[in-house]
Amino acid sequence: MPIQRIILLRHAHSEKNAEDRHGGEGRDLTPSGYNELARLTLYLKSRVQICNIRIFYTPITQAEISAKYLGKQFKAVCDSDQRIRPLNLGVLSGLSREEAAKLFPEPAKSLEEWRKGLLRFDQLIIPNAEHFSYFWARGVSFLKDRLIAPNETADLLIVGTRSILILLSNILLRNTSLAGKPYTVFDFNNSGVTILKHIRELDAELICHNETSFLHD
Repeated sequence: MPIQRIILLRHAHSEKNAEDRHGGEGRDLTPSGYNELARLTLYLKSRVQICNIRIFYTPITQAEISAKYLGKQFKAVCDSDQRIRPLNLGVLSGLSREEAAKLFPEPAKSLEEWRKGLLRFDQLIIPNAEHFSYFWARGVSFLKDRLIAPNETADLLIVGTRSILILLSNILLRNTSLAGKPYTVFDFNNSGVTILKHIRELDAELICHNETSFLHD
């Protein structure tokens, strides 16, 4: 059965989020994060009505914990993939916003402007950071393997960090310079659910984006 839906999920709230750190090594979830996973499971079962799913996650601690929790709840196959690791932020990796602004003011300012949608990705200049073309290529490679020649599954759930989910959204919605659409900085809150309907190959249609209302019920 071909992929029907692609569900993009940012990992639950982690200690890194609490410390407001850019990239770097992963950390455990906070108590709030574990509570989010319980609410998220109920939402996915009752509203999204997941029944047959394959889970892939960014190889970083907070995404792995979130994905494996859901894997147990849905009795789903759960694997990591190096191609959906976070964007390497070079000299800013692992720094808090405060540390980044103090140690590398210009790159830190550039990153904040990009996150607000004020800069294009090709204008984002951070020393030692991953080149955008490579970041894009590995996202495309992952999606081709999962969508064009998928294993038997009805839905694909990807648990990741903000940068990789923004990338995958742009690829699936054809937001490229070739298509005449700019790379879009989408919001992805912790445990926020984005659902796309798979149309063909790497094309998808957005159904809902960054749904988090269930966390506040």
